[in-house]
Amino acid sequence: MAVHVTPAEVQQWIQDSRLTIASVDPPLESSAYSRVVGALALRHTTASWTDSTTTPALVRSVISMLIAAWTINKAHAETVGVVDAYGVHLESSAEVLLGGLADGSILIDDTAIGDYSTGQPAFWPTDLATTVATEEGWDAEGAAPLMFTTGKVF
Repeated sequence: MAVHVTPAEVQQWIQDSRLTIASVDPPLESSAYSRVVGALALRHTTASWTDSTTTPALVRSVISMLIAAWTINKAHAETVGVVDAYGVHLESSAEVLLGGLADGSILIDDTAIGDYSTGQPAFWPTDLATTVATEEGWDAEGAAPLMFTTGKVF
C-alpha cells in the first residue's frame, strides 16, 4: 500500500526524543488520507494524489500533522492515561488548515496567486473571479461574485 507522506514528514511534528517515527503506519496513514481527501474532494481533483510524490506539499503537511497528533496522543494515553496537549493542539491546527483548504481561503499551490509585476491583484475580486462566478456559479473554485456596480440602486 502506497503512503502519501514520509516518516520524516511525520517526525518533523514530533519533538519528543522518546517517540521516533521509523516508518509510516499504513492503516493510520490511510485514515488520515481519507479524512483529508474527504474534505477536499469537492473542491480539488484528488484522484492523482497516489503517493508522496504526487500529493501536494500542503496536503502532505496536513496528513503528517494528523498522523503525528494521533501517534502522540496514542503513545501518551497508553503511558500516562491522558491525552497530550500538544497532540490535541497539533490535530486542531491540522483541522483548521484543512478547513481553509476546503473552503478555498488557503490555496494548495501558489500558482493561482496574482503577479504584482503585471499589475494583477492577488486579492478578491478580480475580473477573472467575477467571470468564474457569473459563468460557473458562486460556489465554483476561484469565484468571487460581483456584489454591486456603479450607478446601481440598492
